[in-house]
Amino acid sequence: MKRILVLGVLVGGFGLSFTATATAAQFLYKQAAGKQLVLHDSVRVPVGTATVYFQGGAVVSAGGLNEFIPYCALVVDRLSETPQRVPAGSYRIVKPFPYEDEDANLGSVNKFVGTRGWGFYKVGVNTEYYFMTRLKLASTTTPKLLYLDCGSLWDYSIGGHISVAEFKNAVGPWLSLAP
Repeated sequence: MKRILVLGVLVGGFGLSFTATATAAQFLYKQAAGKQLVLHDSVRVPVGTATVYFQGGAVVSAGGLNEFIPYCALVVDRLSETPQRVPAGSYRIVKPFPYEDEDANLGSVNKFVGTRGWGFYKVGVNTEYYFMTRLKLASTTTPKLLYLDCGSLWDYSIGGHISVAEFKNAVGPWLSLAP
């Protein structure tokens, strides 16, 4: 009976290990190496910005972006006082890489009167992390296109990098990966 139990634990453990590896292989940064990023239609970069955001399959404004839901940001090299356009086409992915960036805020800050005058205290500290994948891009026809960042904001203990499926959901028909 002990042998069957040990065998069951070993087989189950290898099964979980294989599942975790198969899931990890689906991260965008692992699937994008050596591929092209295809922009299927030209996009307009808003005046005074250098970024176009994609979320839920649509182009969204910076103010309409929910950072807790996977999104992508296409970044050009400079701000402009006139609208810019990124033309449709294929862009070579020079280097995909994952990174994390901390986003801490104090929550609410309250003011109180103490025996020595005014004072402040904070109520809670919120720390989330951006789990991002950056695809550095190259193009001879559009040198101003720098990179595509994809990811979302998470609590570090449960966060993870964006998968190919989440990428497809974020960019919808606008972008895709090609060999």
